[in-house]
Amino acid sequence: MEALTIVQLTTVAGIAGFTTLVSELIWRTVATTAAVRDRFGPLVAVVIGVGAGIGAALLLGQVQLDLAQSALNGIVGGLTAMGVHDLVSSKAGVA
Repeated sequence: MEALTIVQLTTVAGIAGFTTLVSELIWRTVATTAAVRDRFGPLVAVVIGVGAGIGAALLLGQVQLDLAQSALNGIVGGLTAMGVHDLVSSKAGVA
């Protein structure tokens, strides 16, 4: 099994994991009610995802990805992170 590269970490899969962790940290420290989390959760996850995608591209000096692609990866990564959180927190599919 080969090691992960920096380019792989800035894909949707890499950003989604990071976004999930940071979003959960924010909600455990800031959110006062579940209603606040439900209302603003997707927006916060997308903002964190876009910030992570663009930030990683700029900090790592990647020339393979332009900023628009990094932003798109961040949007999809943020939405993926929110979906993973909803799936885990609602225990969907558990009888």
